Amino acid sequence: HPPIPVILHPREGGCFRERQTIPLWGDTVTRGPRAIEGDAFRWRIDGKDVGRGNDLWIEAPAAGTHRCELVVKERGGNASATVTFETVGRTSRKR
Repeated sequence: HPPIPVILHPREGGCFRERQTIPLWGDTVTRGPRAIEGDAFRWRIDGKDVGRGNDLWIEAPAAGTHRCELVVKERGGNASATVTFETVGRTSRKR
């Protein structure tokens, strides 16, 4: 059976500032005691690869709504999980 990926961060509906450094944290649920190696975790934001591993830090994308996908490839097959989050622009204050 393929692993079942779980996105721990960002959470569904989360909101961040654009260009803020944010973590991507994920894990899997598997049958049996086998561990999933970090290279099996692939992160995508809006369909573009942003890195590998179950713990990754990235710069948040430009303002808007974004789709974050965690794809886990393992000998039992591939599986993915997705969440949607938002980023907002930085506002400058005039004095």
